[in-house]
Amino acid sequence: MDRAMDRDGRTRLAARNNAHWCHVLCRTHGLQGRYEPGLWSCPERTPPSYPDAVTLDVGQRTLRIADAVDSGPGWTVKDSFADVDLRPVGLAVLFEATWVWRDAGGPRPRADGDVHWQPVRDVADLRRWEVSWDAGGPSAGLFHPGLLDAADVVVLGGYADGEPVAGAVLNRTGPVLGLSHVFGHGLPPAQVWAGCVGAALDVHPGLPLVGYEAGAEERAAARSAGFEELGPLRVWG
Repeated sequence: MDRAMDRDGRTRLAARNNAHWCHVLCRTHGLQGRYEPGLWSCPERTPPSYPDAVTLDVGQRTLRIADAVDSGPGWTVKDSFADVDLRPVGLAVLFEATWVWRDAGGPRPRADGDVHWQPVRDVADLRRWEVSWDAGGPSAGLFHPGLLDAADVVVLGGYADGEPVAGAVLNRTGPVLGLSHVFGHGLPPAQVWAGCVGAALDVHPGLPLVGYEAGAEERAAARSAGFEELGPLRVWG
């Protein structure tokens, strides 16, 4: 990929990649999202913490977004370019975050510690991974077994003494690889990011990595693993 691609172009790739992940996860729940110019949406309510719509380009109209989804109580929108005012349709900003990008071909980050990273390959391990992702709580059933059959998705687990202590999700859309749901328990964030980036490079070498982060500590950890910040996004609800 041309490393000179402008920031807006890379943000569009990141937004479409994130929408694809939402699309795949919704599909495993029996929900069918749809793509239109500049917008991904799901006409039925999406699973918890997942948006009902994701903007894919600048300048999307507020009423068009509202008309594309079930806009009853609880609907949410990922405003990928932080340029849509959804207050007229009853929403408020839930949080703001930043898109991050790591060029292909960058140096492999040094992953200290004794965490071993590998893809999650069976349903029992996926359940254990989800319990760990949810900070030891009961598995909520958000991550359905169908994810393991998706050719463009890989669930990564970081294991210590055979137990999942860290993880992430990869999803590929064309020339980029998305990195999301990065977590680690009792580990420095920089170590977690270095480990999952190294594992991502093993799965899909030669692709830029994209994602977004909301917290200052997580953004700093992403930068330590070679990411740069592209620009803001907002989640409304």
